[in-house]
Amino acid sequence: NEIAELQKLPIKERVMSVWEIFAQMALSMNHLHSHDVVHRDVKPENIFVMADRSVKMGDFGLLKLLTDLSYAKTVVGTKLYMAPEIFTKNRMDKRSDMYSLGIVVFELLTGKHPFAADTEQAMIDKMTNNEVAKLPEQVPKDLADIVMRMMNPLLQFSDLIPKVPALTELKHHAHVSAIHE
Repeated sequence: NEIAELQKLPIKERVMSVWEIFAQMALSMNHLHSHDVVHRDVKPENIFVMADRSVKMGDFGLLKLLTDLSYAKTVVGTKLYMAPEIFTKNRMDKRSDMYSLGIVVFELLTGKHPFAADTEQAMIDKMTNNEVAKLPEQVPKDLADIVMRMMNPLLQFSDLIPKVPALTELKHHAHVSAIHE
């Protein structure tokens, strides 16, 4: 389990690993979206980190070609990772995948779901009301800002390509050396 393994790492190594996974997932997601395809089930179980640290996306059984209306109306996927517009408007599009990826990255960084609650309905309520947990202060601001924006339905990205250079250049980023153990 990649999340469990990441939680064993010191925070600096964890952030570095998550940033690399995130950058590769963003590129994969943008590739799908550039072909007007949504994954519709982005979750940790569908992300595979290979021995060479390359990242692969799996479970394409729910892929959907976007219609002329630019959204898929059939609600499918895993509720823990669904965007709030799926619950409130029965709408799924590229932003929904990005929202789900934001949840996954939050979990990779913290080991916890950003909308954790005692019941499924309470979790859905937190998602629809944007009651998201905070990332630890050790997470670099640039990364935290991107992840939190991905999970804010009013500020979502439909395209992460402009952010990918920032993601892939983390190893040279000043914030990394400032991460406290």
